[in-house]
Amino acid sequence: MCKKILELILGRPELPPLPEVFLGLQKLMNNPDCEVEDVCRLLKTDPVLSGCIITIS
Repeated sequence: MCKKILELILGRPELPPLPEVFLGLQKLMNNPDCEVEDVCRLLKTDPVLSGCIITIS
């Protein structure tokens, strides 16, 4: 069973890296001094994510 799982994992193409904005957002969320303006400034750099947020709101 473990051999089969290992074959599946190793045979799969590499997952794409997270967009830079998500990494920056994670960093901001871990910062206790983070302000809403900081998050907004970061989100403005990704038009697709901004569009999704507007659609949800």
